[in-house]
Amino acid sequence: MEVPTDSVEQKSGNASDPGDDRCSDNDFGPSILGTKEYWEEAYQRELETFTDIGDVGEIWFGEESMSRVLRWMDKAKIPEDASVLDIGTGNGAFLVELAKHGYSNLTGIDYSPASVELSRNVLKAEDLTDVPVKLFMQTRRIAGAGVHCVVQRFLHRAELKS
Repeated sequence: MEVPTDSVEQKSGNASDPGDDRCSDNDFGPSILGTKEYWEEAYQRELETFTDIGDVGEIWFGEESMSRVLRWMDKAKIPEDASVLDIGTGNGAFLVELAKHGYSNLTGIDYSPASVELSRNVLKAEDLTDVPVKLFMQTRRIAGAGVHCVVQRFLHRAELKS
């Protein structure tokens, strides 16, 4: 069934025209997941749980997401000694997986202080104390001149407040 285009009301943004790259504020509404406060509270709870019972917490983007990235890295022939930067490292679970797969030059960054502390604790529990995890807002330079591979599984529409 064909729908006449004059009977379709377009509320905002780009509904179907690939040449129309307009975007309105109504296209992507604010989300609690985009606030630093949400993530700080979430990682503070996970840090307390890890301290109490040793549970690393939720792997926010799932095991399959980590597996897909690892498969891509293998297919792209990323060397095991390549410097890998994990942006939004969360609880550090992906850094642990990268290390288990032989990657040795790893760095994690996050904008949540509780996440950084949790990641460091998780890495220490896995005997990976040589993997640095840094607070994003304090990171001006990552070791060396740059990185070979940047991993970022998901980016929220974040709102940073000073």
